[in-house]
Amino acid sequence: MTEPTNLYLIGSLRNPDIPLLGNDFRQMGFDVFDDWISPGKDADREWQKYE
Repeated sequence: MTEPTNLYLIGSLRNPDIPLLGNDFRQMGFDVFDDWISPGKDADREWQKYE
């Protein structure tokens, strides 16, 4: 049995399709990292203000 391919999924934190896309990749057998979305829908905006 082969190990799943690791996939780091990036996108706008406000994009609600990112978790759905991650789930699609998981169903195809990928090991997906998309846990960064947890900061919430305003994380991009707050990060830009910080920078």
